Amino acid sequence: MTTTTDRRHLVGASLGLAVGLVALVTGALVLREHGPGNMWAGYLAGASLALLAAGVAFWRTWRRPAQATTAERAFTASADERDRAILHRAAATLGGVALPLTGAAAVLLALGVEPAPVIGTLLWTELVVFVAAFAVANRKL
Repeated sequence: MTTTTDRRHLVGASLGLAVGLVALVTGALVLREHGPGNMWAGYLAGASLALLAAGVAFWRTWRRPAQATTAERAFTASADERDRAILHRAAATLGGVALPLTGAAAVLLALGVEPAPVIGTLLWTELVVFVAAFAVANRKL
């Protein structure tokens, strides 16, 4: 027998994964039709991996909440105050770093550097900053 909280968590996860699947298919179709080269294939691969990771996180927090990691709980509805505080600290750190990084990327683009590597490097740098900030906050709290 499931409780109301379990049912609400399952419905939210199912709805989120369904919306993610719709976004995945729609984005891939739009990029296949209007995007350059095989960008749609990269989008499809990356979005599929992200959707799979979200599904695993939801499943682990629903079926085995004691074994779920802080990151899995923080990105699902089962986060407690500590998990939310860690996520907020990491997001705040990323927000503080994102503006200067984006400014530096804009300067590079204005100087005539090829846009694809600049944007790719910007995104990867922001991802690394977020993951590092999340790990540091997780150890400190």
